[in-house]
Amino acid sequence: MKPFRIAVIGCGGISVQAHGPSLAKYAAERDGVVLAACCDVAAEKAETYRERFDFLRAYTDMEEIMERERPDAHYGLGLSTARAVVEAHGGQIRQSVLHTFGPGCGR
Repeated sequence: MKPFRIAVIGCGGISVQAHGPSLAKYAAERDGVVLAACCDVAAEKAETYRERFDFLRAYTDMEEIMERERPDAHYGLGLSTARAVVEAHGGQIRQSVLHTFGPGCGR
């Protein structure tokens, strides 16, 4: 069976607190689920997230993660620019979870 590849765009607060732990647990409990890659404009955040939640690769460019990884599902977590890139590549993705917000939203 082909692995089900998941990518995350946005490795900040809500992603670290909620989505990363949930995805790591989900992948650990299921055969064939791969946490393929994560992306953040801050390289250190992306690499820390990769290590903490066992993703295979870290990126700083949203276009690059979508083109190279071609995930089966993705989480777009962050500013609306993440949403724009994800939607532009939506034709090659089977599942999508978008959480977009602006600076200071809900804070």
